[in-house]
Order: sequence, then C-alpha cells, then structure tokens
Amino acid sequence: MSAILLPKFLVLDTATLAKASCDYSSSRASAREKARTWVNRLQDNGVYISFALTHIIELIRHEDRTVFNDRLGFLRSLPQVAWVQPYDRNWFPGSIVDVFVRELHALIHDAKNTWKGIVDCVRPDFWQTGTGEELFVDDDVFWSVLRRHAIKQLDHQQYIASLSRTDPGRLGDLTIGELAEMPIRPKEERPDFAPTFVRDLEDQLKHHGDRRFITSSHKAAAHFVLEALRRVESIEAKTVDSFSGVLENWRIPSSEIRPSMTVKEVGELGVYIAQLDLFAQKLIPRANVTIGNAPPDSLPSYVLQRKLVAVQERAERVSGSDLGDRDFVPLALYANGLEVDKRTHSFLGQVVKRTPSLRGLIGEFFRCSNYSSIPEQIVCGN
Repeated sequence: MSAILLPKFLVLDTATLAKASCDYSSSRASAREKARTWVNRLQDNGVYISFALTHIIELIRHEDRTVFNDRLGFLRSLPQVAWVQPYDRNWFPGSIVDVFVRELHALIHDAKNTWKGIVDCVRPDFWQTGTGEELFVDDDVFWSVLRRHAIKQLDHQQYIASLSRTDPGRLGDLTIGELAEMPIRPKEERPDFAPTFVRDLEDQLKHHGDRRFITSSHKAAAHFVLEALRRVESIEAKTVDSFSGVLENWRIPSSEIRPSMTVKEVGELGVYIAQLDLFAQKLIPRANVTIGNAPPDSLPSYVLQRKLVAVQERAERVSGSDLGDRDFVPLALYANGLEVDKRTHSFLGQVVKRTPSLRGLIGEFFRCSNYSSIPEQIVCGN
C-alpha cells in the first residue's frame, strides 16, 4: 500500500515560474521535457505550487501577448496548485492584506496573543487547493482586463520603492526631542526653499532608487515636494502646533510618542495605525481594534514584512521588485518552502539572524538558479 502524502506548499519566485513556462511552451523538445518532468516530480511528491495575488500580477503583466498566453497555458496545465484563501472566501487568490486580516482575526476574535499561537490558528485554513484549470479559469476578457491593470501598476511600484528609500528633508534619524528644538521655516520662505528640497530629493532618487525610475526622478521629486508643502499648510491651518497636528492627522495617540523616538519611527507608527484601520474594517464580525489591543508587534506577517523592508531600505539601491518580495516573504510562515532571488535571500537571512523567534516559525527559504534542481529535501522534506 502506498503512503498517503500530506500536501506540501511551495511558494516559488515568479522568475522561476516564468522560466518553467518558457520551457513548457518551447519549440525544443528537451526544454518541454524538462518542464513536464519537473511538474510531474512535484506532483508525485504531493507538492502544490502556491500562489498569492502578487504572483498572478507579476506573471501576467508581460507586454508580449504571446508570452502572456503561454504563461496562462502553463499555469492551467498544473495538476496541483494552492492559493491564499481570501478572508471573504472569494474564489480568487488572496493578497498580503488577506494574510494580515486573518492574523488580526486570530488575535482579536480567537484571543491568540503570541506569534506561534496566531500562525497555528491561521495555518489550517490558509491555503485553498485545486488544479490549474480551476484557478486560472478560461476567461479571456477577465485576464485581459487584469493584465492591463498589472502592466500599469509596474511604474507605480518603481515609484513607491524608490521614494521609500529616500529621506525627505533628511529628518528621519532626528529624535522627536531634537525636532522640537529646531526652528520652523516661515511660510513665506518655503517657496524659495522648495527648489533646494526638490534637488536633494531628486539626487537621492537617482542614487538609490530603481534604475528604471531615474528618468522620472525630477518629476517625482517635484510632485512629492509640492504635495508635502500642501499637507503642511493644511495641517497648520487646523492647529497652532504643527507636530501635534501631524499626530492628529495620522491619528497617533500622544501616549505612544516618546522624545527618544525618531521621525522615521513616528512615520512608521502612523502607517501602521492607518493600515490597522483598513484591516479592522474587513473583520467579520466587526470589532473595536486599536493600537492598544493590536500593537505593531502583534501580527507575525506584518512584523516579518516590516523587518524585511528595513533591510531593503538600507541597500545602496532599491528595486521596484522589492514590493513584490515584501508580499511573498510572509508566506514563509505558512509554506513548507519559499524560493527567493539572491538579493532577497540575503535580506531575509539578515532578518532571521536578528530575530530568532521568527526563524523558528517560517519554513525553509532558498534560492535556486535552475528550477529542475530545486532540492528534494526542501520541497518535500517538511
């Protein structure tokens, strides 16, 4: 009697899936055989190639229509696939937001207050399984619309990744105490200072942003500075104390602020509070969620993502693909294996080295230059 194989979930780098798709559709018999043998080997070992929404977006946004069609054909041919179960039980693969909301549900509704407790609670219902045909349905109109959206999103990713590497005004490392002692630039002097602000931000974008974004760096810097000045003026019109106005605008309780915090840390806290509100709005049933009952270090996927971002932003130059990696890496908490590229492998290695408690929760992560040689012990050993 043959042994019953438990499903094993493998999250692959989209570059690997693209290579396998190319071989699968190749005019060369040896390439087609390589791809088919690999797919069969994974199936024989109970391995499910696993997807989140970001995988789909990255795979279908190729501008060559033939490549796009070949990739859909390859994905439909897969006998065993898994995808993130959306929190609302929709049929399509969930995104990283679904992961965060599921963990928030475990924290608030299931009273799981440790990372391990949350992961153990979420994992049994995390993946939906099926065939490639079931996931990548035969609907040309649907995929064409989604493909157009995915292509448009690429420029935006380069913009966000590049801007996140900058330090506008070079204030990020200042403490709140130091900032309070600095004079506020008079409103009438700001227009004269704006060009200097733009040049500094443009220089940072050119030196540290995505290389494909360099030609757009001046326009992006000018737009950011203009919007920043408008936001400051809007806040000042509502309050005498600009800093208090910023906290109120970001809905950060003053009790959460310490003089030793840096400007960057305050900004990250504001981002978390805004995102927490979005996650909470999706909870079923609705619940009162605040930074008090869901602190920034509560959700393991969010913590893992933010720690990866911190390492990414210390790199000399960022890439628009960093945003996709931020969505993929938290899946390591729920997968048996996670394949990443060389750059992300190094970044994730730094994260787990500095946070051993996370290392004990995630599956194996690895990089591989040839998909046919993905180690059996990684994809089939957990």
